[in-house]
Amino acid sequence: MNFRRELIWLAVAVFAGLALVPAAAYFTGLRLLGPYSEGGLANFFGAFIADLLRMRLHTWTLVLGPILVTVIWRLLNALLGGNRRR
Repeated sequence: MNFRRELIWLAVAVFAGLALVPAAAYFTGLRLLGPYSEGGLANFFGAFIADLLRMRLHTWTLVLGPILVTVIWRLLNALLGGNRRR
């Protein structure tokens, strides 16, 4: 197992949880429910960060989801021998 590669995967998952998933949630809500009542994307991210700091479960679930999936995937991949070189 390459420690640097695992850190890169973790960094990508953290970025996805903090930026990509909330943006996807915003645009999905925009499409399905209409405009965000507090303003645009920047206001949505501001409320998102505020909810992170307030330790709101729904917000932490969005952030930790990609991280958890990545960690489980990488562990299963390592345990089941998915990283074999041919």
